[in-house]
Amino acid sequence: MFVDLEAPVFETSAPTAPTNQNVPITLQLAADPGGSGNDYMLLPDGTRATPQDTIVWSAPDNGSYPFTLVDVAGNRTEKTVTVSNIDRVPPVIQLSSSAAAGRVSTKPISLNIEVTDAASGISSKTISLSGAAGGAMGSTVFSLASDGTYYVHVTATDGAGNTSTAVFGPFSIDSTPPKVSYKVSDLTAKGGKILLDVPQDATGTVKLTLPDGTVVESTIADFNFTATQSGEYILEVSDAAGNVTRQVITVTLPDDAVPQAAPTRPAETPAPVQAQLNQDSGIVYAALVLGAVLFFLLLLLALRRPVKLQYEGTDRNGKQKRIVKRRFAWRPAEGKTLKIDATRRFAGVTVRLVTVSMTKGFSKRMRKRYVSIWLDNVERAHILVPPQQDERWSHTLPR
Repeated sequence: MFVDLEAPVFETSAPTAPTNQNVPITLQLAADPGGSGNDYMLLPDGTRATPQDTIVWSAPDNGSYPFTLVDVAGNRTEKTVTVSNIDRVPPVIQLSSSAAAGRVSTKPISLNIEVTDAASGISSKTISLSGAAGGAMGSTVFSLASDGTYYVHVTATDGAGNTSTAVFGPFSIDSTPPKVSYKVSDLTAKGGKILLDVPQDATGTVKLTLPDGTVVESTIADFNFTATQSGEYILEVSDAAGNVTRQVITVTLPDDAVPQAAPTRPAETPAPVQAQLNQDSGIVYAALVLGAVLFFLLLLLALRRPVKLQYEGTDRNGKQKRIVKRRFAWRPAEGKTLKIDATRRFAGVTVRLVTVSMTKGFSKRMRKRYVSIWLDNVERAHILVPPQQDERWSHTLPR
C-alpha cells in the first residue's frame, strides 16, 4: 500500500520597489516529494488554483497574504507573503510665507515650500513663479523683492509615481510711495485751496497737519481743503499698501506777505578827520573792545537754552534705570524747526522710553515753532509747540 507523509514544497517572491499598482506575487511549485502529486493551491481570496509550475496572484493592497499548497495525500504547506510597497497617496505640498496671500506687502516676502511623502519619498519636484519676475525656481526657500503680483506653482512626484500639484497666491508687493504733487490756488487774504495731483485710480488716505498742530484726515478721493492761515502744512499721503509720501507745503496769505523795504540813500562819507591818540586813550579803546566781546559772549550764553533727554529702561538684572542727558539748543527762527537727535546707546541698559523736555522759559520762547525728534536716523515726531505754551514742555515716545 502506497503512503505519502511528506508535505509539498513551493517558493514565493514579490517585487519590493514602491508602486501605486497591485503587486504580483509569484508562487513556484516543486514536484511533490512524497510522490502523491500536488492537488491544489489555496489562494488568499479563498479560491483554489490548479497546480502548475508557476502561479501568479496580485495583491491589491499592503498587507499579509497566506498561501497553502495541498498534495493528493492531504499533506499541506502554508506560507505568508507580506506586501508593504503599495503607495497610492500623493505627496503633500505646504507653503509658509512672511506675508499672507491676498494682501499687499510693502516689504520683501519670504517663502518656504515643504514637500513630503511618508510612504515612498519624493522622487522629483518643480517650482515655478508667475508674475513680474517669473520663471523656474531652484530652491524651496526664496524671497520676492520686486513690486508686482506673484503666484507660486509646485508639482511633486513620489517614488510610487503619484503626483500632486498646488498653486499659492496671489502674493503682492508694493514698496513704492505714491507719486503726489500739489498746488495752492485761488490765494486771497482769506485763504487758498490746496489741490492734490494724484493718479485717477489712487486709493488711500491723506493726513494734513496745520501750522497750529491741528490734524485733518481724509481719503484721497474726498480731499478738499482750504488753508486759512499762513505757515507750514505737513502733507502725508498713504496708498492702499501703507507707503507714505511726506511733503511740507508753505502757505503765505497776502496779508502776511513780507513788505518790501523802501529804498535808502547811501550814506555820505564824511571828510577824513585826523586825530591824535595818546597812550591813555589807547588803553580806554582796548578796554571798550574787551567789554564788548565779553558782553557778546554773555548774550550768547543767555540765548542758549537746555533741552533735557530722559531715558527710562532696565539693566541686565531687570532693575529700572533712568538716565538724564542735557544738551543746549538755540531757539530757531520763526517758521523753522528745532531738530533734536535723541539716539543714544547705554552699555547694559535696554531703553524703552525717551522723554524730551524744555524748561519753562525756553518753552515760552519756542511758541509756534516745530520740534523734530529723531531716533536711529528716523524722524519719530514732528510737533508744533502750541502758541499759548507757558509751562514746561515735554514729549515722550517709545524707543
